Amino acid sequence: MTRILIVDDHVSVQESLSTAFDAQEDFAVVGTCSSAAYAPLYCEKLQPDLVFMDVCTEKGASGIEAVETLRRQFPKLKIIVMTAFEEVTYVPRARQAGADAFVYKSRSLSFFIETARGVVLGETFFPEPRAVPVPTGEAPLTDREMEILRLLCRHMTNREIAS
Repeated sequence: MTRILIVDDHVSVQESLSTAFDAQEDFAVVGTCSSAAYAPLYCEKLQPDLVFMDVCTEKGASGIEAVETLRRQFPKLKIIVMTAFEEVTYVPRARQAGADAFVYKSRSLSFFIETARGVVLGETFFPEPRAVPVPTGEAPLTDREMEILRLLCRHMTNREIAS
């Protein structure tokens, strides 16, 4: 039985994934968490075999940074990063951080289950990032610029972004 921890700040995603995986004979969801910042603590306590990690979680905690931490603390842990955003840097950054797979939330629950089964067996899955055309004469945004843009989209103030 593969024990799963779901890290996502949307209760609807937590409940959907929990329901889908608990209906499978080979999976059991042992916990859910709303912030990537708490994932190491949850992993220590719950001892999951597999973690589904959202890229952006509660209070701006980075799922990708949490993957790096989890990989150091729990080297045998399987980690699948997920997001609803088609940000072109997420897939390579998740791979570099040590994730075993990357899934867009727009995929079906059966795809999540299929991917989880593959990852448990040692497979990896990283979709090809979709190329975003860059207007002629303009440079793409840096990682830091993208981070600031995402914070602006969350309606954070300049002071909040600066801290």
